[in-house]
Amino acid sequence: YDRAVTQNVLYQESFNSLYGKNGEKLTDEDAMNYYNENGYLSAAHILFLYNDPESGEVRDEETMAAKKAELEALVKELRTVADTKTRAKVFLERMAKLSEDSGTSYYPDGYTFKPGTMVAAFEEAACALEEYEISDVVETDYGCHVIMRLPLKPDAIVEYNSSTGEPRTGRMLAANQEYGQRLQVLSDSLEVAWFPGYEAPNLMN
Repeated sequence: YDRAVTQNVLYQESFNSLYGKNGEKLTDEDAMNYYNENGYLSAAHILFLYNDPESGEVRDEETMAAKKAELEALVKELRTVADTKTRAKVFLERMAKLSEDSGTSYYPDGYTFKPGTMVAAFEEAACALEEYEISDVVETDYGCHVIMRLPLKPDAIVEYNSSTGEPRTGRMLAANQEYGQRLQVLSDSLEVAWFPGYEAPNLMN
């Protein structure tokens, strides 16, 4: 037990020394390279669910038609905003106010994700967009979406630690990957030898 705890502490202290507690010492360039090598993209969306978020009941066709029409009108409005930064700001404000995606509170600046993470229709629509471009209304098994493609940012929240609930940024994941690769190189280069005259080590302790 002591050995396991010591190993864990040394592992974390070494990581913190090299990269910082949250990977903040890793460069923007290295974080962006990690995104590109793993096919990440970033997008925000406004979602109207097929099931009412309060009652859980399936919405009727008339209600969903009205929701879809609301999204279509929103698309037209947002596309008239010429400045891309302003368009993104307005989109995120509308998302916070209107979207029925429960994940919005955890990812207020949109999702940054790898291929295969999202439902296929959502992912395909996001991939087809240029940065700051807004999709037509996209339908998935969950409901109707309007999607905006966003530029990748090194410190975007990518996921949450399942044990602690703490957010993990792209920069932190990139630092962890690099650290693991460096340790593997070191491990592969090590040799263990036992010389007669010395007590043989008990590697199970």
